[in-house]
Amino acid sequence: SDCVPVPVPWYNRGATSKFRCMENISRFLGACRDFFQIPEAQLFCSTDLTEGRDMQSVVRCVIALGARVQAMYPSFRGPRLQL
Repeated sequence: SDCVPVPVPWYNRGATSKFRCMENISRFLGACRDFFQIPEAQLFCSTDLTEGRDMQSVVRCVIALGARVQAMYPSFRGPRLQL
């Protein structure tokens, strides 16, 4: 059986508490860092998102992730960033 690595094996669905939301963001950032090898300088702090402190850094991270996914999976036919 082929095992496909999963960047985020589980997350809190419908997270309503701040703690659960922060946990999901930490898992996202961990996947960006460890699985997708996004440089630390391109990641954001969880409070940047939860408290709206630095949304530009959040957007930069998502753009970096999109570029990395396109490089890692060139045959992916889903949505692509067109910047």
